[in-house]
Amino acid sequence: MTVDENMPLILSCHALPSKRARLRPGHYLEAPDIRAIIEAPDRRTRQGWRDYTLPLFLYNCGARVSEVTGLLWSDLQLMPPRQVLLRGKGRKERLVPIWSQTADALRRLHGTIPRSPDSSTNKDIARARPRAAVATTPVHGLAGGLSRSPVQAALTP
Repeated sequence: MTVDENMPLILSCHALPSKRARLRPGHYLEAPDIRAIIEAPDRRTRQGWRDYTLPLFLYNCGARVSEVTGLLWSDLQLMPPRQVLLRGKGRKERLVPIWSQTADALRRLHGTIPRSPDSSTNKDIARARPRAAVATTPVHGLAGGLSRSPVQAALTP
């Protein structure tokens, strides 16, 4: 077959209407709305402080949930320059600055974690769980009984 023989078929294909779905505008929360969500928890309780710190941290550094669940306390630098080391998809790492407000909230949250006399230090936890295991822990696996990162343990009731 030549192009001349297929021309009617080609023209009929071009005559088909293209899909014209109407684009819906995205719905986003404005900064005052985000602030209202962050400020809503009662920070007089440990759970309230946790519920305040997590959205503040997520909003501040734009971390994915999977990045937060693999976070270690040693990944946080809470003194200037305040920053966090996030491990993302494909073992990619990024160093993200955090606000002093976020660092203060994380420092206070860390101080509210109950400690047992035989609890490991952060360095012991980091040695026991290689970075590859931390980076590849699936989010859905946390509910299934897998060990949690120290930060994730602090953020769950």
